[in-house]
Amino acid sequence: MTLSFRPRDAKDDLQYLPYPFAYNNAETPIRNLIVIPDQPTDLELEAAARVAAYLGRSASGSPLRLKNHFVSRHDDLAEDVSVIAVGTRVRLLAALRRLKLDRRVGKKQGILHLRTRPQDSSKGALWVGGERPEDVLRAAD
Repeated sequence: MTLSFRPRDAKDDLQYLPYPFAYNNAETPIRNLIVIPDQPTDLELEAAARVAAYLGRSASGSPLRLKNHFVSRHDDLAEDVSVIAVGTRVRLLAALRRLKLDRRVGKKQGILHLRTRPQDSSKGALWVGGERPEDVLRAAD
């Protein structure tokens, strides 16, 4: 018997997290790109580490590939991977616009904004952010 597996389409709904960034029983590595500011603050780095740890725990033994990417290289954002942008809005603005994640938020608020990548509905783009580094860390929790 031969069974084939195709990841389901991602939804623009946070209730499905950690999908499409990590899921059980993946046979091929799940490729994720974590985008951070060029000169991240300690809080932004901690938030990115928390997101990576969450994905690692959520993969439950499935192969998972995480790669860091600095925002200055936002033109290189691959279309065939899921992207997680971690940082303040102003420091990630160009990448957020390219990923269609640009959204204003109030002060003292973290934000998780999820969208399906239009090129591949099984891939997602997620912004873990806020207006200040403290808000980014709050969103990562």
